Amino acid sequence: MMVHVLRDRLARHLLLPAHGVYRSMRRDYRPAQRAARDALRFRREASGWPDHRKRDWILERLRGLLRRAQAESPYYRDLFRQAGFDPDGDFGFRDFARIPTLGKDHLLEHAERLRSATLPERLVRSDSTGGSTGQPVRVWKGPGERGWAEGGWQFFTEQLGCREAARTAFLWGHHLDARPRKRSWPTLSDLLSNAYWFDCFHLDDAKLLQYHRELTDLDPECLVAYGGALAALANVLERRGLGATYPRRAIITGAEKVWPHERTLIERVFGRPVHERYGSRDVGLMGIQLHPTESTDFTVDWCNVLVEPETEGESPTGILVTKLNGDGMFLIRYRVGDLAVFPPGARSGGPAFSLVEVAGRELEGIVNPSGGWIHGAVFPHMMKDYPVRDFQVHQHADSSLTVRLVTRGDWTADDEAALRKQLAGIVPEVAINLSFVDEIPRTPANKRRPVISDLAPDRSTASEGR
Repeated sequence: MMVHVLRDRLARHLLLPAHGVYRSMRRDYRPAQRAARDALRFRREASGWPDHRKRDWILERLRGLLRRAQAESPYYRDLFRQAGFDPDGDFGFRDFARIPTLGKDHLLEHAERLRSATLPERLVRSDSTGGSTGQPVRVWKGPGERGWAEGGWQFFTEQLGCREAARTAFLWGHHLDARPRKRSWPTLSDLLSNAYWFDCFHLDDAKLLQYHRELTDLDPECLVAYGGALAALANVLERRGLGATYPRRAIITGAEKVWPHERTLIERVFGRPVHERYGSRDVGLMGIQLHPTESTDFTVDWCNVLVEPETEGESPTGILVTKLNGDGMFLIRYRVGDLAVFPPGARSGGPAFSLVEVAGRELEGIVNPSGGWIHGAVFPHMMKDYPVRDFQVHQHADSSLTVRLVTRGDWTADDEAALRKQLAGIVPEVAINLSFVDEIPRTPANKRRPVISDLAPDRSTASEGR
């Protein structure tokens, strides 16, 4: 415990200030650093604004964004002309709703034309989505977007009582990262943020109990976890009559939906409310449950993203997002691939300040014949590193896997060999068949289902669910 306390002090009093000085010295870091400071200050000042004042601010921000998109993005210059939309006028939200929506297929086909043509290359960072809809995509983020995202995360964790550089445990990371995190030797980023990582993909009772012992010793202020993985931990602890004394302040879940029975279980075992957050790697944080004991509605990060319903009068309906501070790549009325229940009165084109429920998408687990399960999210994360347009992993009743792939034109025999090897390392006990197809079948509700298991995992060792 003393080691953790010393690391707390090191992060808060030495490393974070030193990192701030270092970023100020680097020309390519300064814009993001300034944006983060401005974003945090603005959120604090605007936290009590009435909705009409928020709407006025968003509309002015939106007008500036669309004018920049027309000037800097060939894709939107052509789109606005074809749609008869003039961003130079004083348009309103209803006018904005006339702009055609943007899908992941557009990102795959027009990525370069969606990027800003004027932002210096040294200021842009690329990122890949995990492809949890079955379609991994690549996005580019400028310093403004990165700074507003950083300021948002700090603001919302403040609201939950966690200070900057608070000791935080992540039941999140995994062995597929390019640079795997090792808890015994933290990276510089981990030291700066005072973060501790626990792999949440390959789980069984023994591993979860080991994590429980380590987390008890760590005594984090904040625990950030995949919802299903945390439910699995709670399930194991309850069956063994064990209680949890951690975290001291807040539980934040993400990456997958937390079902009511999982929330009840987690809160019963850990004695703290679950703050579910909703976001994606291509868009960032969109909303978080700030007061789950009063309401499980998501508070939308309205000054960073404009969230609107794709259709009116349907519930749930698709979520459309416009990144108000996007400067590396413009995403306007972007279909993130999820469904949500919007509050009464929500209109297409206009900002929603809360979401009643995020129906989301669901990823099932894969069962090992010898016991244990593998989290379904491992496959979307893996596929983003291959030239794949679409995929589906299907576990049959005999435990074998069929991996259906819609590949891009640059798919090679080396890609196939590497994928087979990686799959064999993840699920070594089952037969794997690669099937190259032109299209992945959808559900009757026209939703993709990236991971399917006919074994319907009863996670009696790792909770019920995906």
